[in-house]
Amino acid sequence: MKAYMPQRQLAARGGIASVLHLGNTIAELREARAITQEELARKLGISRSTLSHYEKNRRKPPLDFIVQLANTFNISIEQIINAPKKEQA
Repeated sequence: MKAYMPQRQLAARGGIASVLHLGNTIAELREARAITQEELARKLGISRSTLSHYEKNRRKPPLDFIVQLANTFNISIEQIINAPKKEQA
């Protein structure tokens, strides 16, 4: 059975914003560890261009990618999904 959360409920928990900025979070996590896109893509078994599409929010990463990313960085999935959005200067 699929877990479904209405958009109103997602919005109340910050979920919609989190999903919209997931790519930014992926890039920030990678950059904080001084890892290139090429290196991270190789570790995750995807192409650099796919990772770039995720980071630029052109494609939505699948759940298994998020799980693998969390395991690679030794953080929880919640830390990826619920990462605070950085303010633009």
